[in-house]
Amino acid sequence: MKLKKGAGLVLAFFMLFSLFVLPASAEEQVKDTVSVTVRVEGLEETLVPETKLEVENFDLTPFGATKEKEAATALHALIDALGLKESDESLEVNADEGWITSILGYKSEGDFSWMFTVNDKMADVACAQYAIQDGDSIVFYYSDWTVGSYSYFTESEKTVYAGEPFTLTLNGLGYDAEYNLVEAPVSGATLLISQDGAEETTEAVTTEDGTASLSISNPGTYAISAVRYSADNAEKIDISRPYCLVTVKSTFPDIAQEEYKDEIEYVSEKGIFVGDENGNFNPDMTVTREQAVKILFSLNNTNPSVLDQYTESNFADVSMDHWSAKYILWAVENADVVGDGVNFHPFLEVAPADLQRMLNNAGFECEITLTGNTVTRAEFAHILYGIMTSNI
Repeated sequence: MKLKKGAGLVLAFFMLFSLFVLPASAEEQVKDTVSVTVRVEGLEETLVPETKLEVENFDLTPFGATKEKEAATALHALIDALGLKESDESLEVNADEGWITSILGYKSEGDFSWMFTVNDKMADVACAQYAIQDGDSIVFYYSDWTVGSYSYFTESEKTVYAGEPFTLTLNGLGYDAEYNLVEAPVSGATLLISQDGAEETTEAVTTEDGTASLSISNPGTYAISAVRYSADNAEKIDISRPYCLVTVKSTFPDIAQEEYKDEIEYVSEKGIFVGDENGNFNPDMTVTREQAVKILFSLNNTNPSVLDQYTESNFADVSMDHWSAKYILWAVENADVVGDGVNFHPFLEVAPADLQRMLNNAGFECEITLTGNTVTRAEFAHILYGIMTSNI
């Protein structure tokens, strides 16, 4: 996004100096080493994800300071978060006064400025003057001050079950036309979800009270953020990126008495199994042949992009627009899974012997001792658990 250059620089500095009342805690003396979290948000991306740090009051001379600081400051925390040993182009700042001019290529110019908050509150001093304390959560964010406001979720961490809907509330801090501080819910913001660096846009949008609901099917740890564009200019982002760490657990309400409860939770946490839209695992439901090859693909930890090579079905009962078609064709090639010569029978319940052949042909040696004609989801989870933990 091209940065706007305008005549707002003087007013921007005014805002930086007079943002909010300095919290009393920032004026107190703190010990030399403090434990804090730091996050750095660019305009359209997270530059440094939330990181826990032990910060010391180290020498700032390599960064341009000419006088010692009395305690560890927000600037010390930022330098640690960026992993810097000495001054370089990653960070440009007046280390005595502590006003930031650039972080990772995002420069304060025109209407765009770097600001920071501590525990979702902003200070009226620069980061080199703000003494930090144990437990502080520090956020540096880049914003167009003419439209931007700081936004944050009322919960920074949340634990939910797989498939269970949950709600987040987004609040914002900003100025009105008279430069009075306004704190209010943020509506019209679209929630973003990321895991392992890959970010996706969801369909969840905050309402007038700042709330939005979504659900996550796969167990794991996810970072939730949000973005909103100004009403008068759809190309301007007008909130900082918020953050909530959501832990999705695989415990399902319908497996409390299940014999293979631990095995189900283990394979679900690895992303092999997911629950239904109600958050249930359905342990007694039988596994079909198409479901088996999909799980086999997940177990093989194959890059999903390899499925793009499959464009034509070899089976009369499998059309390429069916969800399992590419998984079936992958299994034919990589696990010697066969049909009857004409049809694959994707909806047929998989037999124990058939499942064992699939697994063995894919390189997963196992011995299935089930005596019935079908395999339940709980039984399949038990089999997979044995395979996945055999070399641990």
